[in-house]
Amino acid sequence: SQLDIHTTAYGTKWYLTLFNLSIPFPAQLRVWDVFLLFGDSFKDSGAQGPPRSASSSTAAATAAPSSGLDILHAASAALIEALREVILDSDFENAMKALTSWIPVKDEDLLMKVTKAEWKTHQGKKKT
Repeated sequence: SQLDIHTTAYGTKWYLTLFNLSIPFPAQLRVWDVFLLFGDSFKDSGAQGPPRSASSSTAAATAAPSSGLDILHAASAALIEALREVILDSDFENAMKALTSWIPVKDEDLLMKVTKAEWKTHQGKKKT
């Protein structure tokens, strides 16, 4: 917040491309797998099965434990956590360069562990 960097300055690219232009392909696949596994857009759209009434769709959406966006938020938070020291030691230009450049993920398992931790933290905040 001291650098006045808005999340849309880097996050838009991450979300619109599902990290395609930001992290190595093996790491992308891991994020995509979780996104597709836990995302609830099919359930809410009624694309499969009988059409739902508006009230049952709303109930399903609020009862869902997570959504695809929660997964993307958690992956984004994990990437920011990985860049934390670089960002904290940077001025605005260098922080933006770090956030908008290729992020070399050397350990996909570690990325997913941090993503899971971020997701759990976010889920805990949603309950309170």
